[in-house]
Amino acid sequence: MQTLTASHTAILLFSRTPQEEARVKTFHGQFGRRTNRGIARQLIKHSLRTARKTQLPVFPIYSPHQSGDSFGKRLSTACQQVFDLGYKRLIVIGNDCPTIQTQELEQVAHLLETQEWVLGPSSDGGIYLLGLQQSAFHTKALEEIPWHSEQVFQALCAIATGSSYSVLAEKEDIDTQQDFIQFLHTHAYSALGIRLQALCIVPLPYYIIGQSLVFPTTVIGNHSALRAPPLSA
Repeated sequence: MQTLTASHTAILLFSRTPQEEARVKTFHGQFGRRTNRGIARQLIKHSLRTARKTQLPVFPIYSPHQSGDSFGKRLSTACQQVFDLGYKRLIVIGNDCPTIQTQELEQVAHLLETQEWVLGPSSDGGIYLLGLQQSAFHTKALEEIPWHSEQVFQALCAIATGSSYSVLAEKEDIDTQQDFIQFLHTHAYSALGIRLQALCIVPLPYYIIGQSLVFPTTVIGNHSALRAPPLSA
């Protein structure tokens, strides 16, 4: 069987820069722009590190190098750039789903050997991962997806209908302050969780019961969802 390192599959990390992420997202209102920028930088580094552990070719394309007047156009152009390098299968991720594991990316690479599409749905109606074969790639279709909405996953399923496709387990992404606090709550002792907490110059008000972090509900607040792409780009 063909190994991953010898395959025609590549990973595209499609993302804003940390500076742009901090302008668009507020990971916690108690922190300034500098801390939010540091949080975004850690999330991007984590996604890049996770992807590179697969030993597949990884192409980070950040916003200054993206081309197009809409998210869909920028994404389709970035995909085309990677396909033009000779790759036949592509896995697209962003920076906003730190629970993606290297083994899951490897599983997606194997699925794409027989499936034209692989979709990773997020709980807010978007996606955290998009896998596709070059034969299934059509720029117009991707450009017309209602990105930044709750219909992204369903719209992609509609495009994939009639083709061979697989759907991964649903995951949470980090788009809002509430998402960020929840991630720290559930992953406080992970390597990424520890790095993120170290950035919080103003400590988050929480207390520990047993092995669980408990956040007062007044900290979490009530924030509307910010629909970043799968892909958080």
